[in-house]
Amino acid sequence: MARIPRGIAESLDLEKGDEIRLHPEGKERLVDELVE
Repeated sequence: MARIPRGIAESLDLEKGDEIRLHPEGKERLVDELVE
């Protein structure tokens, strides 16, 4: 799970529960919480 700042999430068009792929690991994670 990842905590993602709201501004970054909005710029990436992410919502809570979205699956994201993090680089360079390429691991898929779920957005657990959007923080201010």
